[in-house]
Amino acid sequence: MNGNTLAPAAARPGVLSLVLLGILLVLMGIPFAGMAVMTALLLPYDGKGGGLILSLVVLAGVFFVTDFVGAAIAATGAGVMTLSIRSGMDLTSAVGSAATGAVLISIAGLIFLPALSLLSPESVEALMQVYSASGLSTEQVAQVFDVFLYIIPALLAVWAVGGTVIAGAAVKNIASRRGAPVLVTGEGLRLGLLPAWILIACLGVNLLGSSMGPMIRQGAVNVLVFMALPYLMVGLAVVRVSLRSIPSLVLPAALFAILLPPAAMGLLILLGISDTLFDFRLRLAKLKERNRKT
Repeated sequence: MNGNTLAPAAARPGVLSLVLLGILLVLMGIPFAGMAVMTALLLPYDGKGGGLILSLVVLAGVFFVTDFVGAAIAATGAGVMTLSIRSGMDLTSAVGSAATGAVLISIAGLIFLPALSLLSPESVEALMQVYSASGLSTEQVAQVFDVFLYIIPALLAVWAVGGTVIAGAAVKNIASRRGAPVLVTGEGLRLGLLPAWILIACLGVNLLGSSMGPMIRQGAVNVLVFMALPYLMVGLAVVRVSLRSIPSLVLPAALFAILLPPAAMGLLILLGISDTLFDFRLRLAKLKERNRKT
């Protein structure tokens, strides 16, 4: 989705939003805080180049605080996001591209450098202590840990995508506060037919059960766990547009989410999947346009 990446300057966001984003980035992990700062430094402002030297200093700091994999995630995300924006992509597409790079680096680190991942002896021991302190029996801890190990690639992918999305929001915030033209976010997230076919294929693999190899089944399960995230985000986008069009639904939706959070999350995922076929936001926009004409 090529086009103008910058829009006319708008009102600067408040300091509170930047502080909240900073806290979220630190909670997600230092690599994503470094990714946001490096991207903001590398983007051009007023026709001038970015701060390559300063971004390298930030990268060195990420490496010192975390490790090689953390620095690789920060460098890949910042590099891909910067190049995407400079090439004319809108911010949403650039963040999606950067998130893909971050996911690949995270999975590669898990495979080739397990000693630096959540599979390191230190991480495993810390996780076991957390599970034991929660009051679970030894047998229950072992079961939970087996499930954790089985879906750890999907958990890493979700972590990488979530951190990159927050980093993208921070980049937009920083650019606005520096008085630069606002980065265009582009069209809301929409998933085409390809992710839907991937979802169907993974469900088919799980239904076939023992006739498929264990590695294939584990891969399918991990893909299904990860795919819940983008479809959840699509569902949230649909709900946001719906609540803007029908404000009277705000209170019932809030009560439903507070009283039944698991059901609300499942409904959002189903809504995101259904949006592939029905494109609810487009239908709401057409309905709103017809109401205006009448």
